[in-house]
Amino acid sequence: MNGKLLSDLAGLGAAFTWGLSALAWSFAGRRAGSLAVACIRILLAALIMAVIHLIFFGIPFPWDMEGESFWLLVASGAIAMGFGDICLFRGLVMIGPRLGMLIMSFSPILTTVMAWGMVGEGLGLRAIAGIVLTVAGVAWVVAEPHGQRSWGVQPGHFKQGVALCLAATALIAVGFVLSSIALKGGERHFTAGPPLPPTNRFSATLTRVAASTVVSWSILPLLGRFRRTVKVMADRKAMRYIVPGTIVGPIIGVWLSMTALAGAATGVASALINTSPIMMIPMTYIAYREKPTLRTLAGTIVAVAGIFLLMVRAR
Repeated sequence: MNGKLLSDLAGLGAAFTWGLSALAWSFAGRRAGSLAVACIRILLAALIMAVIHLIFFGIPFPWDMEGESFWLLVASGAIAMGFGDICLFRGLVMIGPRLGMLIMSFSPILTTVMAWGMVGEGLGLRAIAGIVLTVAGVAWVVAEPHGQRSWGVQPGHFKQGVALCLAATALIAVGFVLSSIALKGGERHFTAGPPLPPTNRFSATLTRVAASTVVSWSILPLLGRFRRTVKVMADRKAMRYIVPGTIVGPIIGVWLSMTALAGAATGVASALINTSPIMMIPMTYIAYREKPTLRTLAGTIVAVAGIFLLMVRAR
């Protein structure tokens, strides 16, 4: 199979798995709280992946990774999956999921701009058109007011919530660019020496997840939520959703996203990875019997047209 096609399919696969995991965490979050679920799922992912890494590579953690690539991935995990997720979860609480995800849907455009500014990664007109169409379709779907419950915003929280979601969008975009540099190898940007070798995708995924785990669990005591989060681990009903959501999302989903970033332009991979709202339309219908509206279907068609342009771009 063509390498770029495989990367594109991996990006769509990441979007699909994250949609599934989001559904599982929504059930768990109602019982245990979103912050506890976020911290537990990333810790479980790190432990499970360390065991898998030990089985297949002989060591539980890729300490032997090339230095610049290792620290790029550590920074990516800490920035995007650590601080980025915390900003996002807090922002969603303040302004609600509809507006929060609408802001996040513009992440691919920001990622494209950052990749161009940081590493000079350019795109052709077809790829740019595909990204714009995909983002527009996703934003149109996410902005659909039908079926969304009203979200009470306390005075003074709206601007703070928007700022946090914007910060999360920027942090996640930076994380994508840093991961892309480490995964693809080639020219060094921060240290001297020979060109960087490509990084193993599973080792890269574990490194990002481990860095995110350290950040997330270090912040919990500062928020006074450490003991409450630990107690959730004994809640069998919550863990019944957290464990499968972890396997599907932070493990399989993040690995697929690393595969996409390794073989495709960073902005293109980001656009495909961020189609989760489209992927969730049939999932929410099955889980909640929530029928898509004409606007949702129209937005989906626009997004699919963008995906088509991205997948038939010059290879």
